[in-house]
Amino acid sequence: VRPDSLPASDVQGILDHERQYAMLIGHVAGEPVKNRCVNTGRADFEWTENLPEGAWSFLACTWNGTQLCAYRWTSAASHERYCHATTASATGANGLAIGHLSMNGNPHSRFNGGLDSVQIYSRGLTEDQLCALVGAGPGCML
Repeated sequence: VRPDSLPASDVQGILDHERQYAMLIGHVAGEPVKNRCVNTGRADFEWTENLPEGAWSFLACTWNGTQLCAYRWTSAASHERYCHATTASATGANGLAIGHLSMNGNPHSRFNGGLDSVQIYSRGLTEDQLCALVGAGPGCML
């Protein structure tokens, strides 16, 4: 992703499958702008901070049935990884929205910027697989 602007408040949606999972950029007053990986319709989420405006970053959300993880990779010197254990899952509805969030199939909270590539897998990728996607060696996300 390459955000043209970060939200002063509220959210911008990158990807949303209602009530199942979503990826968004959110800002709450007094906190840094966060890339948020949401599982089960805002009931469970993980995030990274320090998403730069006007620069390309690789963002990934993974869930392997036990760990929900959020990753941000802007460069070898600027990257983050946060995970926590969760067992939540839910069934999605109304299809997949890219570039905005969706409520009952209606778009809202559009992403202001560029998306270069979106990949969705039916399994959680390992950290080394994510490193390969950014063209870096094993262990680059740590």
